[in-house]
Amino acid sequence: MIDIGEKTKITDEIQKYLCELVLSSYRDLDFLKDIFSSSQREKLEKYLREQVFPSLNKPLSKNVWQGDFGEIITKEMAEKFRDLEVPYCKLRYKLNKDNSLSATDVFAKNKGDVIKEMYHYEVKTRTTSDPLVAIEAHSSLEKVPKVSIADMLMREHHKLAKELEKVGNNVEAEKNRSLVIKYSDVVNNPHKYKHLFEIVLIIEKAKFKEEILTKLNDISPSLSPLTVTVILLDNFGKTVIDIFERIISQTTEEICNSKR
Repeated sequence: MIDIGEKTKITDEIQKYLCELVLSSYRDLDFLKDIFSSSQREKLEKYLREQVFPSLNKPLSKNVWQGDFGEIITKEMAEKFRDLEVPYCKLRYKLNKDNSLSATDVFAKNKGDVIKEMYHYEVKTRTTSDPLVAIEAHSSLEKVPKVSIADMLMREHHKLAKELEKVGNNVEAEKNRSLVIKYSDVVNNPHKYKHLFEIVLIIEKAKFKEEILTKLNDISPSLSPLTVTVILLDNFGKTVIDIFERIISQTTEEICNSKR
């Protein structure tokens, strides 16, 4: 269990880092600079609000934003604290900003050239009391296809390899061909690989109760090996909204000219 309130306060520096992390999870910064660097700030702000980030004006969309934030924190945790590789930015594939993307919340694998282990994360965020949240997460994790992300990555790297070959970049094309072979084997021979599962619960500190974990233990979880990580945040809901508003101002200030 990780209690953010006990470990550290969310300082201005941490919030700035979180803003950069969240933005890069949705869009590549260089892409935004290429498109909007010569635009007025209002144009970029409109794009971010209307095409990128879930709306804060609708309760369901607000929950999506909160869930997206949870997935971003989990991806960072997997890479920085579990020393894993998360091979794609899931949120960049969203077609409807106000809906959650149906797929494994976070998919990771061991670092290195040889794939041995794959990690499947289910993330739940709560600002209200919900004693069944861990059971719900376990149920969702049970239903996730183990190789659907590997199949998508196989197709993406195949496409990249073909495009690179067309422009004569055979070195990078070969790297992508190698990844096609690796992910193809994962798809066709999933039993060869170790699959590990983790539930990540990010909860308003005041709303957390031990019965959340007790109820999960009572059902004798079928997934194995299974890790449960609980992250407690003071003022979780407000923190997420504050970060959203800061991303808008911070990004427009960095990318666009100052004329209004």
